[in-house]
Amino acid sequence: MNVILFSLAIMLAETKPLVVIDPGHGGKKTGARGVCGLVEKDLVLHIGKRVHKIIERSKLVESVLTRFEDRDVDLAQRAQLANRLGAKAFVSIHANASPVKSVQGVETFILSRRVANKRVDRLAERENEGIILDTEPQANIDFIVQDLALNGAYVESQRLAHRVQSHLAENMNTPDKGVLEGPFAVLWRSRMPAILVEIGFLSHAEECKKLADKDYQETIARALATGIIAHLLGETD
Repeated sequence: MNVILFSLAIMLAETKPLVVIDPGHGGKKTGARGVCGLVEKDLVLHIGKRVHKIIERSKLVESVLTRFEDRDVDLAQRAQLANRLGAKAFVSIHANASPVKSVQGVETFILSRRVANKRVDRLAERENEGIILDTEPQANIDFIVQDLALNGAYVESQRLAHRVQSHLAENMNTPDKGVLEGPFAVLWRSRMPAILVEIGFLSHAEECKKLADKDYQETIARALATGIIAHLLGETD
């Protein structure tokens, strides 16, 4: 991010809550490849841009993207950008895949060492792009979660996750897989409420086709933006 954009984002954040939208992967890191030919990095970039535009047009919340184009962005830099800007929320957007072709649905994650099952463990391994957290400096997830809990960010992450998941589940014609926990590298550096959203399974034939549809992508983007805005404005359910 250049100096002018960085300074502008700081000034805007002083008057309105700021969210950093993170389209996962990019560049050589393609993410999952769909059975219908869809590539995760391209899908989430398009949806991330739409979420950004919808939020900006609301004039209620400010939004910054971690990437506007197909390029590599180090996982550490993504949350660190949100930290520098004093963002009130960090939302990383991804698309899922499973060796079990019948699995489908939308799910949202918060940071934790705990995983629900082997599928989530494999998912975190893929999304972490080769990073093994236990070997990373200061990557003690238990300590990080405890620290986040002390400043309220962990509870707010849960609230943000449930809010966003609720809006997605209400608007997407796919199973609601709920809010889960996992050791995602892109989240552990954040100092604010942070979530990782998996918008669907590219490994499921029908779901992949839906995710490739522009109208369905717009539905996802609007649901994400609505959930984020509602959370940052403190709206009640």
